[in-house]
Amino acid sequence: MVEKRQVKLAKNADQMERWLRKLIRAANEVDRLRRERKRLLKPVKLPPEATDQPNDPVPTFDTTPPETVAKTIAEAIDDGLDIPAILDRTRKLQAMPNPRSKERKAERKAVAKEKLEAELTGKRRKLPPTGKAALDAIRAGK
Repeated sequence: MVEKRQVKLAKNADQMERWLRKLIRAANEVDRLRRERKRLLKPVKLPPEATDQPNDPVPTFDTTPPETVAKTIAEAIDDGLDIPAILDRTRKLQAMPNPRSKERKAERKAVAKEKLEAELTGKRRKLPPTGKAALDAIRAGK
């Protein structure tokens, strides 16, 4: 009798968990639908229609010479809103030396050699000085 009761309790707990999951999903879906309905019921702001312009405008052709058009475009581009040289990343990247040049490779090789020597001699594993030794190191300018 106790075993039957335990089986029924376990079955009941499983069913309860399943139905609670369904209830939560349903509540979330109802909330989503309410938000969608609220969004859809908002009035749509349409741009004001221009009443002074005709519905079918007649195309006009520009007869100005290309030199003046190019000059006008150049003036329009130079609007004073250029990126300052300090903030222009592309200019900085163009000014940087080529990372694949022989000099840069030699420099990287030298740094790697120094690093390896420091690793082998234990200089990279040393803990920073503390207390009086730290003050002496600061004064010495290490």
